[in-house]
Formats: sequence, structure tokens, C-alpha cells
Amino acid sequence: MTPYRAPVRHRKSRYNDRQGIFDYILTVLKYVILAVAVLFVISFSQKAYSTGYRIFAESAVDPRGNAKMVTVTVKEGMSTAQIGRLLEKEGVIRDGDVFPYQERLSSYHGKIRPGSYTLSTDMTPQEIIKEMAKSAESGGKDAGAGKK
Repeated sequence: MTPYRAPVRHRKSRYNDRQGIFDYILTVLKYVILAVAVLFVISFSQKAYSTGYRIFAESAVDPRGNAKMVTVTVKEGMSTAQIGRLLEKEGVIRDGDVFPYQERLSSYHGKIRPGSYTLSTDMTPQEIIKEMAKSAESGGKDAGAGKK
């Protein structure tokens, strides 16, 4: 008969313990990076949609009947970005940073001329661009007189 031998217990080496913790941390880190990337894509998509919507469908600052008339002077050499900031400062449009894109994508691209314009806060950006381009359409040097 063979004598009884107790089962041999293998000690875990410190390397295996450290490797397990490292693998766990690495897995958690991968999921955190994935979550941050997903949140970034969602945030970017929302901002892109919002900007696109404002370019093509932005409404007037004030509703009809509640509007104020504002006189704006466009000087020679002003860029559409400068005009947009001026219109935003005067309260005629909501976002001057979007105005250059609205002008670029309108049928009046490049037709805004220097002059004084009387604009209403119930005008949409498209109506403002059209009003500021009227002097170019008519061939005259005087700016439009504003909205009816």
C-alpha cells in the first residue's frame, strides 16, 4: 500500500496577481475610452445638426408685430463674417457666426453691397440677405429702404 500524500497546493505567484489586476484595469480603461468616444460623437453630431438647422431654417429674432427697426451701415471691404457680427450686435440676427454660411448658400451670394440698411428684427436671415442685396439687383448705389 502506498502512503497517503496530501494534495500539493500551488502558491499563486505575485506575478499572476499583478497580471490579473493589470488586465482588469486595462479592460476598464478600454470601456472608459469607448464611452468618452461615443459621448464625443453624440455631442459633435448634435452641434452639427444644430448649426445646419440654423443655416437653413433660422427664424426671426422677434415675432411679427413685436419687431424693432434697426439701421445698420455696411462699410466698404467688410466681410460677411464682420457683417454677421454687426447684425448680431445690433440684435437683428441671433448668431453672427452662422451668417456667412447663410449668405454663402443663398441665391444672393456675393451681392451684399456697402450702404445703410433699415432692417427689422422680425426679418429672417434670408430676408435680411435679400434686402441687403437689393441694391445690387437694381443696379443702384443706394441701399434698400427696409421692410414694408
